[in-house]
Amino acid sequence: MNLREGIMMKKSIFMATLAVVSLNSFANRVDLEADVLKLAKKVNRLANQNADTLSNKELRDVKKHLTLAVKIIKGIGTTPVPPTNPRPIYRVCSQDSADIFQQTFIKIKNFAYSSSGLDMTSSGATQFAQEFTETHSCETADIFMSKSSRLKTFAYSTSGLDMTSSNAKSYAMNKWQSFCEDFPIESEFKKHYTFAYSSSGLDMTSSNARRYAQEKVEPVAFSCGNIF
Repeated sequence: MNLREGIMMKKSIFMATLAVVSLNSFANRVDLEADVLKLAKKVNRLANQNADTLSNKELRDVKKHLTLAVKIIKGIGTTPVPPTNPRPIYRVCSQDSADIFQQTFIKIKNFAYSSSGLDMTSSGATQFAQEFTETHSCETADIFMSKSSRLKTFAYSTSGLDMTSSNAKSYAMNKWQSFCEDFPIESEFKKHYTFAYSSSGLDMTSSNARRYAQEKVEPVAFSCGNIF
């Protein structure tokens, strides 16, 4: 073998080796991409199945890691940010700092006593505020008031469930925790009711049309689980 042939052989061996390495790298990348997609589907499935069984701490941990994963995929903000020692979130409001607990207690009591809220007696509102702050975090107060007010209005309205005031209040109290606040329950209910009541639709009686619409919207509206 002359010098030229030797050089050509070495070059051929090098190119073949490079091709094998490139092929392996491509295969590894394909496998990694497939693994990422499988994990994403698995996370989505498990979240739908088990999210309502997780504690608040577990939910916050999951959210933190998923948020980081989203940032990595988007290619932004992947550098970890040191914690800033946030105020600890207590499991129940009555164990929070005196100022925050008392402010929340008063807020809940006023809401429970108000006619636009739960319309309770003064003593009933006091008892309700005590029970609420002993079973929920202070951070939940605003969420509770927002959701229960909206559900009570929907349940009491003639364009909604058309319940009595007391039944509407009970409806809101029983369902606020699982209510998906971003779901347009009012407009969706109205569309289903109109279709069911219309002679060009299902031509039901008003009460049956209302029941039909309720059965349509509730499985979606109250699918967010109890995480409070």
